Amino acid sequence: MSLSAARNARNAFAAKRYEHRIPRRGLAVINSADAPVEPVKSDARPSAQGATGKRMRFADVVESFITLKSSEWKVKSSEPRNYRRLKDGRLGKMWTDEITHTDVETELRTRWGDALANADKMRVRIGLVISHAVAKGARADGPNPARKEIIGQLIPAAPKTVHRPAMNHGDVPAFMAELVTDKSAAARALAFAILTVARNAEARLSDWSEIVGNAWIIPGGREERSMKEGEEHAVPLSPAALALLGPRKSSGLTFGEMHKSALNDKLGALRSGLTVHGFRTSFTSWAKADGYPKDLRELAKAHAAGRTATDAAYERYDRDDQLKALRPMLQAWSDYVMGTLVSAS
Repeated sequence: MSLSAARNARNAFAAKRYEHRIPRRGLAVINSADAPVEPVKSDARPSAQGATGKRMRFADVVESFITLKSSEWKVKSSEPRNYRRLKDGRLGKMWTDEITHTDVETELRTRWGDALANADKMRVRIGLVISHAVAKGARADGPNPARKEIIGQLIPAAPKTVHRPAMNHGDVPAFMAELVTDKSAAARALAFAILTVARNAEARLSDWSEIVGNAWIIPGGREERSMKEGEEHAVPLSPAALALLGPRKSSGLTFGEMHKSALNDKLGALRSGLTVHGFRTSFTSWAKADGYPKDLRELAKAHAAGRTATDAAYERYDRDDQLKALRPMLQAWSDYVMGTLVSAS
């Protein structure tokens, strides 16, 4: 058979196959009046029992909740900012009536990672926003997907407090007298942590942009650098603390780059068996002995456990109030550990 004849035979076979084909539904009805109509997407709610209003995305409900509660919060409260952070995750774009406990769990795991046990305040905020959606009719009434009894089965509970080895507060002045003779960055950062009752990473990673006048504003939302609950914390700086920083700069780490174990290594070289975190306990012991109330002691430490126990105390303070409330106590602590004040204890 010639090449031309073979082509003709192929074309004839293809034409015959096309005539006897079984049409696919999409091709058969594409121009037919019987073609299925694509449903029109809208904000109209699917039939969910108990839901009465227009669908709302989680981010929009957050703003509605903030508007509702703004009159209850102080003008400089960090709560609006804390709630707006919820909009940044995957929940922000979701319809509130579609959010499940699995979505809440995923959000918490994504935001907190290894520090998941400290995410309870975020869980509470998510739950309040979802309850607000129910009140607005944007979600059917029913079990809240952020409720503790469910999420508590999916994420670990906060670990029990581990008491770190601490120096007796009566021994801190002598230690500080020795420490300040060491002009290394690690020694200065350690002394700064002691005077400000800060966590190791907070002091080590403090930035010049956070030093505002004679105050240190530790930002929220940066888990390694900020307090455990991810909220801003304001620390008044005594003259001794300011002196440790050296000449002011516009930006950059106040003590320069150093290894994360630098402060504990420096402490270990001077006193074995202690941790930097333990000086927070030394401060608490001193403050309690000198009669400072618990809410001020906990406020100074920006302590997550303290916030849970004395939450009302924290709600009283905005940044300026916090600085004003803490300054006399932290100045007295500075005077004591620097040897210029004899403790009443």
